Amino acid sequence: MDAWLTLFIVDDLDTIIKLIEQYPEFKKIYEEAYDICCNMEEVMAMFSRELYELDKNTVQYMIDEMQDTIDEQKDTIDEQKDTIDEQKYTIDKQNDTIIQMQAIIENSIRNTVSGMKKSGLPDEKILDEIVEQYQLSKEQAAKYLNKSN
Repeated sequence: MDAWLTLFIVDDLDTIIKLIEQYPEFKKIYEEAYDICCNMEEVMAMFSRELYELDKNTVQYMIDEMQDTIDEQKDTIDEQKDTIDEQKYTIDKQNDTIIQMQAIIENSIRNTVSGMKKSGLPDEKILDEIVEQYQLSKEQAAKYLNKSN
């Protein structure tokens, strides 16, 4: 292990010669490394290839990260859309209930006006009764009185 580390770390020629004499199989490895270092164009090409690969991997990693973020945001949007749809359904049901209640109240007012007219009460008395009983303004109550005429 020490010999391998020495081979890659040391640049002292005497130490390298001693290492190769002790481990002859390192001679070919050292020659190849020396040849590569002597040919700067090859070294630069090697680093360029490695940097290209690193850049490509970094870009792919970033794309993957962005896709994960997009997927999370899509899930959040889908959940919010479901919540909005549920709330819209609830509001629609409440609106339907309000419309039904308004129809019941209007029928009740009409029936009250009709019953009071049949009993012979004057319009002014009917108007006062409707205003008081249903908490309407005189203008609103007058509309019901006029509808029944």
